[in-house]
Amino acid sequence: MTTVEWIGIFATAAVAGAAAAFGLIRLFGQKWLRAQFDERLEGIRSELNKQMDQTVKLHQREFEVLPRSWHLLVDAYAATTHSVSPVQSYADLNRMNSNQLTAFLENSSLLDWQRAEIERAADKTDCFVRFANNQRLREAQ
Repeated sequence: MTTVEWIGIFATAAVAGAAAAFGLIRLFGQKWLRAQFDERLEGIRSELNKQMDQTVKLHQREFEVLPRSWHLLVDAYAATTHSVSPVQSYADLNRMNSNQLTAFLENSSLLDWQRAEIERAADKTDCFVRFANNQRLREAQ
């Protein structure tokens, strides 16, 4: 065998070895890259699912809290408007007889001691107006 033949065999073996090495690197490299890509993709999916779950819970809580908040706001607005309205009308308690006065006071939301004080007052209407205004202000607060 001549040197040229040895060089040819060596070159052929080198090319075959290089091709085999390239094939192995390509095969394992693709598998490694695919595994890395899949791992990162799964991490991203997990993070997105976590964020979506949090968002859904937040929106669910909003649907529970907002109607209640709105109801409280409307009640507060109504109580405030009612307490600061310049036009107020009251029954004239001074013109009622004792039975009418007792029935009227029993249907009111006043406390027992307030009812008793109104019944003893000289100006029953004025005393009732003071208690009613204080009650409205407390409700508005």
